[in-house]
Amino acid sequence: MNNGLVKRSIGELSLVFKSGLSSYYLKNQGESEKEVPLINFKDIYDGVIDASSVERVKVHETEALEKSRVSKGDLVLSTIGTFKAAVADESADGFVISANITAITFSDSVIPAVVAAYLNSPAGQKELKKWASGGTTVGLNKTQLSNVLVPVPSLELQQDLQKFIALAQEYSTLLSKEAEIWNHIIDAVIVKTMDS
Repeated sequence: MNNGLVKRSIGELSLVFKSGLSSYYLKNQGESEKEVPLINFKDIYDGVIDASSVERVKVHETEALEKSRVSKGDLVLSTIGTFKAAVADESADGFVISANITAITFSDSVIPAVVAAYLNSPAGQKELKKWASGGTTVGLNKTQLSNVLVPVPSLELQQDLQKFIALAQEYSTLLSKEAEIWNHIIDAVIVKTMDS
């Protein structure tokens, strides 16, 4: 059910596709090196990039390095295996994406957080898998990803959805922190009780 929403391809909505940095650029070959924060699959969680988990690695300083840098507002998508989408915020601005991750800069007709939420939803996952190819591990190349269709509501509705998504992510973060605190309390009680 699309509620009369127009669906457009990611290719139509995008301005720039950025490919991840391949392992070739991570190898030490005596060329000029630079240490950069490298976004990997593990760093994309619940629609956000966990900047605190992003590791810094040494890479060759080349044109490919600059082409794999994300900007605030880019949609970042893992394109191999499990598809996960997030939006780069100010904490990830300038980070570099690793191989098997694509970053997309969209036109003003869509809000990246809304597209990411859709792609992470069951309907969005179904659409991504429809275009994916591969045997044991499926993946999406740039052409396939360009063909993925996303519903495009009015900008006003997208802005409302963006606010809702931000509140939901904030709530999810608080729940995770609360669960972590409870686990520490449980561990402390068990240790104090059993270790006396």
